[in-house]
Amino acid sequence: MTPAYDQLLAELVIYERGNLQYTRCLCRGTEVLVTGQPEEWVRQVLLLHLMRRSGLYPGTIDLRAEFNDLDVAILKPPAHERFRPMPRPLVIIEVKRREAELRDHEGQLFDYLAANQTEAGVLYNGRELLVYVPDGCGGWGRTQLGLLNELDDWIRREVCRPDPDLDTFLRATSGCTASFLALAEAYGRYTLHRITFTLKGSSDPITGCCFRIQNEHIYYDVYGKYTRKQKIYFRRSDFDRLVSLVY
Repeated sequence: MTPAYDQLLAELVIYERGNLQYTRCLCRGTEVLVTGQPEEWVRQVLLLHLMRRSGLYPGTIDLRAEFNDLDVAILKPPAHERFRPMPRPLVIIEVKRREAELRDHEGQLFDYLAANQTEAGVLYNGRELLVYVPDGCGGWGRTQLGLLNELDDWIRREVCRPDPDLDTFLRATSGCTASFLALAEAYGRYTLHRITFTLKGSSDPITGCCFRIQNEHIYYDVYGKYTRKQKIYFRRSDFDRLVSLVY
């Protein structure tokens, strides 16, 4: 273990009950069993660093533990109050017991990255720290870091990467029909998101979902008033501007 890991491990608040050891997860706020759970020790050390030592939380990053079966997910807080789609991990971190050979778990991490459409991943076991980003050739480039402080700098660089969907949103709010249709296709096919927009000749905003694009017509349901038959539509030329897209 690196000295940083040892120091953080000593800071964990551990208590016993019935000959078992527990701690309270800083991220979830719930009691977690650590006896017989070697990966949980590593996760709690990592969360302690990210939440209390790194200076990243909560202003620069948000954190989730056990998020969609992910050990730790790093999220980027919304950059625009009117563009808040369903949270998608910026970085996925998988923790392993100290004895684990991290490279044996790369396939699992890559599966999680693909399933969550995430382009940055981390494997950590308290001894080694491996980070992964696309190599530009359809695979993943691997870099080994030292102490957790190096991870902080790497995360900052990931946070600073531009969000192309935010740029698309801003163009749609200025009246770009192509940008609106791209967002409707990416986020509006189901009821997960509320997409509010206006049409030319009307000042009343419309909040819709279940968008379907057919040639010049854009079909949708009014949010909260769903129907099996899509009867509501407007023409591409009728689009005025996007107001908000919210999960």
